[in-house]
Amino acid sequence: MTGPRPATFPSHRHHGVELVLCLAATFLVYPDIVSAQDRDIVLRAELQVDLEQPPSVLAFDGVTEPGYVPALTDQAAAEAVLAEGLWLFHGMIHGFDYVYTPSDRARAIADLFEISSRASAFGGSRAFRVASVRFDGRMLVAEVEYLVPGPERTILASWESISYRSAQGRGEASAWDRGLTPDTAAGVLPFQVAARRAAIIDATREALRDYLRGLEFNKPREVRGSFAFASQPRLVLSGGRWIATVRLRVGVDEIIPYGGY
Repeated sequence: MTGPRPATFPSHRHHGVELVLCLAATFLVYPDIVSAQDRDIVLRAELQVDLEQPPSVLAFDGVTEPGYVPALTDQAAAEAVLAEGLWLFHGMIHGFDYVYTPSDRARAIADLFEISSRASAFGGSRAFRVASVRFDGRMLVAEVEYLVPGPERTILASWESISYRSAQGRGEASAWDRGLTPDTAAGVLPFQVAARRAAIIDATREALRDYLRGLEFNKPREVRGSFAFASQPRLVLSGGRWIATVRLRVGVDEIIPYGGY
């Protein structure tokens, strides 16, 4: 005999309406105060959220239905869409500063890659809109838009300057690693968002490494600069891992050789 599903783990196959309503309640649509001329620059992206939780003993504690698979709540899925969407759009508009130290076995130096958002704050939800939601198996797929406010348009256009060059790379990260929940300006990331972000950052590091090889013959001690996403990173889930492909606009501010220390 099977029992009812716990209220805290709704089945996404039967709660599509509830999830759409949750997304609509969570995100503000384009505000009425925005003038007509400010509605013509809109960034769009397609985001995915894996609605299934990784299996664990505790997740199934007290669940009587043998075929039950625990899933994210509607609110958690909505928060995942918002967290990834704002990070992505800010990454396309404001970009990131980076510090990169290539690994060097001879010097016993490990690879180090750190990025920080150039956006002043992880706000902007008033310019964020969920255009549509659909389900693809266990995945929630949300079509989202970001209305670029007037002050951010100049910043977005600046990445087309000749000071920045194109780069692309590929990276990956485990889709089930619950350890990938770093604290950010937006708070602690849901592990679903953190896993996708880790894959994107890994792809970004590879893109920068390949780009820098064309600039410097000798391996530098440290490189500092900035980059922005030229388009939405492409993510594919394969074999329990997120595979990311990125296209960047890259700038190099400083290359520090080993002889400089």
